Amino acid sequence: MKGAHVVVLVAAVITVAVTARLGVWQLSRASEKQAYVDAVQAKSEAPTLTEADWQGRPPGAEEQHRRVRLSGYWEPQFTRYLDNRTMAGAVGFLVVTPLRLDDQTRVVVQRGWLPRNRADRLAIAPYETSGERVTIEGVLSLPPSQYFSLGEDTGEGLVLQNLDWVHYKSSVGAEIGSMSVKQLGEDADGLQRRWDPIDAKISTHYGYAFQWFALSAATVFLYIWYQIWRPRRRLTKESKHG
Repeated sequence: MKGAHVVVLVAAVITVAVTARLGVWQLSRASEKQAYVDAVQAKSEAPTLTEADWQGRPPGAEEQHRRVRLSGYWEPQFTRYLDNRTMAGAVGFLVVTPLRLDDQTRVVVQRGWLPRNRADRLAIAPYETSGERVTIEGVLSLPPSQYFSLGEDTGEGLVLQNLDWVHYKSSVGAEIGSMSVKQLGEDADGLQRRWDPIDAKISTHYGYAFQWFALSAATVFLYIWYQIWRPRRRLTKESKHG
């Protein structure tokens, strides 16, 4: 029986070590994501980027999540509709249009979302694009995310699965930088802008950490109960009856 006790002890020690380590790792992941959320919050509270920040070298990825306020003219001839984009659980199109600033700099704007027509999946719902000078507010964002595509995206046409940044820059015929602006504000032009908030799922990591630590504690409890406490109780009863 001594050999069996050693096997159980080794198994218990390994289980406790592994589960405790996984719990610590989950807490570490939660801490990392909290730091990311705090960094995003700090950037969103930084001074707003304006046209002056696009002169010379446009803002890069290090400025992501900064607030933006720009004035200029839409260039609807370069509008593209990215298919299979969701908003509030529905599938539709992400509308992308360059904004031409006064110094002729172009800024690519993710203007908003349109629902898909169920009868004609390529039909674009009506929305407004002002021909006059407009002022928009938004946040500096990476280019629209790349979705899985069954075929090769040539970048041709108005409706695309993904926006090839290099090809799009060539189509616009001007420097567009490496970032875009995700427009905020009311849906007065017919476009929806209920962008998904940043969800770092920090609480999920805390939940997993609790489960791992609970499993570790349960292993310790079960080992003590079955390998130490119960045998001692049995020996005590046998000695009393002996």
